[in-house]
Amino acid sequence: MGRVCTIGTGVGLCFPSFCLGIVLMLVLLIHLNWFPSGGAESWRSLVLPAVTMAPASSAVLARDTRVAVREALDSRYVSAAFARGIPFWRMLIHHVLPNAAAPILTVLGLFIGGTVTALPWSRRSSQ
Repeated sequence: MGRVCTIGTGVGLCFPSFCLGIVLMLVLLIHLNWFPSGGAESWRSLVLPAVTMAPASSAVLARDTRVAVREALDSRYVSAAFARGIPFWRMLIHHVLPNAAAPILTVLGLFIGGTVTALPWSRRSSQ
């Protein structure tokens, strides 16, 4: 599972968004005609840009989540919990995830902040 996550995040980070956008436009707009080709007609107009921009952010978040959980699993208190015979799911919920949440929420907050601050600029340019 670790290698799959590493390969998936590597592809998500390395594949340029503008190339993915062109491929998605060719497939979803031209060949399948699932989405509108221009304008802000409905919620369907937002799907293609969101799907185009999501892989890079998702890859960064997945990689940081994997590193944070891995560090928490390698800590001494998790080894002590294993030695005491605590079930893995309970240890994951009560020990690993709360300690891995800080870096994950920090990266997620940066993504949300970047998205919120970019909204006024994109709205002005489209009017």
